[in-house]
Amino acid sequence: MRRVIRSGLAVLGLLVVAVGRARAQGGIIQGSSSVQFLDMRPVVTDSVPFAATDSVSTLFRRTPSGVLTNCVAGDPYCYFYKSAPRANLTALMQDLDITAWGIGPGLSVHAQLRGRTAEGDARDLWPQATQSFDVLAAYVEYDRSALLARLGRQWIASGLGMFNFDGASVDVHPMRAIGINLYGGGTLIQGLDRALGAAALSPVEDIPPVDQSFLLGGQVQIRPSADGVMQFQYQREVRNDRGALYSERVAANAEFRFGNASVGGDATRDLATETFNDLTAHVVFNPWHGVGSRFEFRHYSPYFDLWTIWGAFSPVGYNEGTTNLTWSAPGARATFGVSGGYRAYANTYTGVAWLPLRNSGWHVGATGSARATNAWTVQGSYDMDINFGASSTDGDVALRWQPSSRGSLAVHGMAFQNIYEFTVGEGRVLGAGLEGAYQIAPDLRLAGDATLYRHTGKDQPDIADWNQRRVSLRLEWRVGGEPGSGGGGWTVGPVRRP
Repeated sequence: MRRVIRSGLAVLGLLVVAVGRARAQGGIIQGSSSVQFLDMRPVVTDSVPFAATDSVSTLFRRTPSGVLTNCVAGDPYCYFYKSAPRANLTALMQDLDITAWGIGPGLSVHAQLRGRTAEGDARDLWPQATQSFDVLAAYVEYDRSALLARLGRQWIASGLGMFNFDGASVDVHPMRAIGINLYGGGTLIQGLDRALGAAALSPVEDIPPVDQSFLLGGQVQIRPSADGVMQFQYQREVRNDRGALYSERVAANAEFRFGNASVGGDATRDLATETFNDLTAHVVFNPWHGVGSRFEFRHYSPYFDLWTIWGAFSPVGYNEGTTNLTWSAPGARATFGVSGGYRAYANTYTGVAWLPLRNSGWHVGATGSARATNAWTVQGSYDMDINFGASSTDGDVALRWQPSSRGSLAVHGMAFQNIYEFTVGEGRVLGAGLEGAYQIAPDLRLAGDATLYRHTGKDQPDIADWNQRRVSLRLEWRVGGEPGSGGGGWTVGPVRRP
């Protein structure tokens, strides 16, 4: 923990000194300090000799105690999942979002920093527990009328997803209705904030890339009218020595409004494999007399970078249609919504004639809320998802008390069932908990929750224990005031300044 604090203070100190020497006119710092506690029994793999099992089907066999196992022809052992001894972890995380402006005409400095640590028997369950400090973003920005340029570690959000990289980006507006964004730099792994390469991926990839890569891309946004927008993007990733192509993709999306309705669509294509990974079209009818709806049709095919072997297994995609209907009473004192969809998978050319594999799926759901008084609200939802090889059902309900805008308190309950490899089978997981938040001061907010989960089994061996206890506490802080508000100097909060 001391190393996390030292690293965070060091980076923060350097930024403050740099901005101070540049005589910055203002700055913003937002912080979120959180601690989470988790007590559970992790799921691990176990085995049993093949000879100690009885046949159930071609792939599955059962032990004398009723445990269903997965067996492979010729393997002397069959495998199954079970719960390990109880373990716990305490995870601490500190986020800092820093902005300083006034260094020069149109110049500002931005940084998003994260420190983390975890203690306990199950600390490895916390994502990146050993990565104690991350720089999510750190760049210098120049913003002047029709030009915006950034240099450093930054994010690009687009139809191809969210990418962060170490490099430069430029936004220009040659015409009022046209915007152009060009970007490029060293690729960073999504969610890890580390350079693409064997050092970062070898723990999870048997054949990681041998070298890092850089990406180049551009986006064009066109607004033909106030009721429409179109965007086109091209992006290419190449190995640093230019000896291999890691990816080459394009994306396009559009949205147009016609009176009380809007239509739009998205498309992404992998140029390397000549595959459309995503084709989506939707129609949205805005609320009329409290009733609104959305209809969507989608074709999806999984995408993999060329450096990974997973794309060689020809994963199949699906076609899907979904709909969502909502109703809201006057004043939004009551709301209700229903959703549903059907999904058809492409042919996998697997299975046997007398036992065909399922090639379709569907889901239904409902949500609702009612405000009995200005302070009391009841909310609930239910979802059922039946798909190829897996299914899940879950529901939750909450009673919330919010006497003022400064604070709220809620009691909630939930239940879910998953049928897959990590499964609760015919059992259910039931949960109940409390959550609350309080605005201590205009620049200080405290939020927390505590939940208890209990696994109830039915007609199955007692090998999996999903009982858990979870507690979290988060402090969100802000210091100072906006320029011109009398606070002066450095301010704190999620405010972006040119």
